[in-house]
Order: sequence, then structure tokens, then C-alpha cells
Amino acid sequence: MRTLTRTRHTAESLQPVRQCLDVYAWRAECTAQGGIFTCKDFEQGLPDLRRAGDAPVALGRVDTAEGTHLVFLAADLSSCVAVL
Repeated sequence: MRTLTRTRHTAESLQPVRQCLDVYAWRAECTAQGGIFTCKDFEQGLPDLRRAGDAPVALGRVDTAEGTHLVFLAADLSSCVAVL
């Protein structure tokens, strides 16, 4: 069963992709050094975040039986930028 956590979207809730990318790229590097493998969403999502540049994004979360996925949405919520 999938559930989408809904959050209120305001201009203040947006953050630049670069801010998110730095944190998650560091996390991927640390886990790789520790011999821990990340999910395939991470391998696909980080390049997607890099391509987005400094665009503002809104964050969402999808909970599934397999785990939680972070969803990075375009500022106007019209498209998905990346999933981790």
C-alpha cells in the first residue's frame, strides 16, 4: 500500500536543489565507503538532482511497504525532478 504524505506548499517551503544534492551526495559517498549499498532510486535520483541545477524544489514523501522515498517536485508541482 502506498501513501503520499501531503504537505502545504508555500514559497518558503521551497529549497534550491543544490542544498539537497550536497547532503544526499555526501550520504551516498559515506555509505559506499562503508560498504553499504543504497537503493537503485539513489543511483538514479542523484544524477537527476544534479541536472536540475539550482532550481527550487518542493519535497514530498511516499511511504511504501518497501520503505520511504523522497520526492523532489518542481516549484509549481507540475513535475517530478527526482526520487530518492
